[in-house]
Amino acid sequence: MRAFIDKYNLIKIVSSENIYKVSMKGFRGVLRRTDNRVSYFELDKDLDLHEDYLLFVNDYAIPIEIGLVTQTDEFDKKNQYDGPLGSIYRKDYTDFYVWSPVSKEIKLNFDGKSYDMTKNDGVWHIRIPGDNHLKPYYYEVRNLTYFEKVLDPYAKAGTNDFSYVLNPRRLSRVNPSPIKTSDKTKAIIYEGHIRDMTIGLDVENKGLFTGLTERSKLLEGSVIEYVKNLGITHLQLLPVTDFLGVDDINKDKLYNWGYNPHQLFLLDGWYSKDSEDPILRINEFIKLINHAHNLGIGINLDVVYNHVYDYVNFSIQKLVPNYMYQFDKDGLITNSSGCQNDVASNRYMIRRLIVDNLIYLTKTFKISGFRFDLMGLMDIETMLKIEKELKKINPHIMLYGEGWNIPNTMKREQRANMSNQKQFKGYSHFNDQFRNLMKGTDTMGYAMGSNSHFETLRESLLGSLNIFDHPNQSINYVECHDNYTFYDEISIKTSYEEYKKWHYQDFATHLVLIAQGIPFIHAGQEFYRTKKQVENSYKSSDDINQIIWNPNLLAVDKLRELIEIRKKHKIYTNSNAKIKTVEQKQGLVVYTLENTNEKIVHHLQNDYHLRKINLDGGKVLFTSQDYLKDKDSIKITKPGVYAILYKLNNSNKKRLN
Repeated sequence: MRAFIDKYNLIKIVSSENIYKVSMKGFRGVLRRTDNRVSYFELDKDLDLHEDYLLFVNDYAIPIEIGLVTQTDEFDKKNQYDGPLGSIYRKDYTDFYVWSPVSKEIKLNFDGKSYDMTKNDGVWHIRIPGDNHLKPYYYEVRNLTYFEKVLDPYAKAGTNDFSYVLNPRRLSRVNPSPIKTSDKTKAIIYEGHIRDMTIGLDVENKGLFTGLTERSKLLEGSVIEYVKNLGITHLQLLPVTDFLGVDDINKDKLYNWGYNPHQLFLLDGWYSKDSEDPILRINEFIKLINHAHNLGIGINLDVVYNHVYDYVNFSIQKLVPNYMYQFDKDGLITNSSGCQNDVASNRYMIRRLIVDNLIYLTKTFKISGFRFDLMGLMDIETMLKIEKELKKINPHIMLYGEGWNIPNTMKREQRANMSNQKQFKGYSHFNDQFRNLMKGTDTMGYAMGSNSHFETLRESLLGSLNIFDHPNQSINYVECHDNYTFYDEISIKTSYEEYKKWHYQDFATHLVLIAQGIPFIHAGQEFYRTKKQVENSYKSSDDINQIIWNPNLLAVDKLRELIEIRKKHKIYTNSNAKIKTVEQKQGLVVYTLENTNEKIVHHLQNDYHLRKINLDGGKVLFTSQDYLKDKDSIKITKPGVYAILYKLNNSNKKRLN
C-alpha cells in the first residue's frame, strides 16, 4: 500500500486491499474509489510539499510520497526560479545551490563531511569557506524516510562518483570560433564519433579527445587537419557530454555512440586519458577545440535533451520526482523517444536546465553549432529561447536537428518538428525527403539507378521548398551515424559489381554538394565506409564502427574538388542563383543555376548509357567520373554529376538563355 501527492490537495492511494477508513492529522478529506487498486483522498487545504506527512489507511500509517503533483501547471508556476544553481566558486568561499521544492532535507557531503543545507522557496543553499577548487561533493537528499546520494545536476566538473568544485580560471584558454558568417548554406558539415575516427589510426591516444589532434602518418596530419583539407567548415561530434553505457576505466569493454545522457555539464570520461581527473577531461577537449579553431574549423556538438538514460536515477528525478518527464493521461511515463522516457522540455525549470547547459557549452568552449537529437520531441518555445540566448553569445551559431514528427503529449503546434518549421525558422532540419529519395526506402533510390519520383528530385535539388521556407533550413544528406551507410544500403538493395557501388556512392555524395541547402557528410562516406551491414550500431564493437581510413582514393580528391567549387561559386549558397531549374532531357536530369555573372548546368546521369553533352561554348567545371572530350562536346558513360560552366555578360547571356 502506497500514497502519493498528485495535487496540492489530492492524495492517490494504491492498494490491493479494500479501503474502508482514511484519515490524516490536521486535514479533513473525502475518499473516492476509482477501481480495485486506486482511490483518491481529497483534502480541504493544500499540503506543504517540504513537510513529512502520514496517511492513516485502515490500520496502516503510510508515509506520503511525491506523486504527479510536480506535473501540474500550479507546481510549475509556483516554483519558477532564476537565481544561481550548482557550486559557485570564489577564492575565499564556495556557494552551493540546489533546486528542490519537495525535499524534506538536503545535506551537502563536502570533502567527506556532511553539512545541513537551508531552504528558501524551494532552493537549498550553503556556503563553505576556503579555496575549494577541485574539492569533491554530492548531495544527500531525503524526499521520504531515507537519504539518497545525488550528484549536482549543474556540476561543471566531476566523475561518475563525485561532483567537484571548479575554479574556471584554472582551465586552458579557448580560442574563439573562426566561423564568422550566419549564412548556413556556406557551411559544410562533417559528422564523426571521437572513438570511430581514431581507434584504428596510427596515433598515440586512440579513441580519445586528443587523438584527433595527433599527427597520423597515414593521413599526413591529424584527423582534424584531414577534415580541414577536404574543405569542411564544421566538424560535428557525436555526444561528448557525460553519458552512460561505457566503462570509463576499461575503455575497450563497451562501446556507445553517446545518446545516454547522465551529467549534462560534464565532458565524458570515456574520451579522457584519465577519467578520474575531473579537470583533465575538460582541458583535453579544449585542446581539440583549439586545434580545430586554429585550422579555421568550427566544432558543432550533438546534444541530447529529449530523453535521459537512467531516468529513475537521474539527478533531477531524485531532487524533484516526476517533474522532468512527460506522462500520459493515465499517469504513465511516455516513451516516444524509444528510450523509456521523454523529457518535458516545456516545463520552466527543465527549459532553464537545457538553456543554461547550452549557454555554458557555448561560452566555455566557443562552440559553433548544435545538432539536437530527436528535436521533434522538444517544444518550440524552448527552441526559440535557445536561439535568442545563444545568438547573444555567438550571432553566427548554427542550430539544427532531427525535426521528425513524433507523437507526444505536447500539442501539435508546440512540437519542434518540420511540420512547424515556420514557427522557428532559425533552425535547420535533417531532410529525410532528400535522404529517402537518394537511397530509397524499400527499393533503391535515384542515386542507385531509379528514375522514379522526378518531381521530388526537382524539389530536393532546389532546396526542398515543398517542406521549408528557405534552403538554409534543409540539411541535405544521404548517410549519417544512424541507419545503414550508403555503401551498405546499396549492397543490400542491389547486386551491382563493386565499382558500380563506388560510382553510385560518388554520385550521391556529389548530389549533396550541388543541391541548394546545407551539405552534410558522414565521416568515411567519401571512401565508401561500411559498417558490415549493421543498421543501428549504437553499441556495436569497434570492428563495426571504426573508420578504416583510405585518404588516397580518387573519390577523396573528387570530393575536395567539388567542395572547393561550391565555395568559389556563390551561386550554390544563400539563394544567390536568380534562376534555378531542373528538367529531364534525353535520359539526363539537367539542373541549372544562373545569376548575372555565370551559369552552371549540371547534367545528372544515374545509369551506364553512352550520352553526349554539347558544351555550347562552356567549359567543363566538374565531372564525377572520367569522360571523352570532343571539340565541342563530351561523352559520358557512368553515373555522376557533369557540370558545365558558362561565363555571362550582356552580349552572350541572351544567346545562352
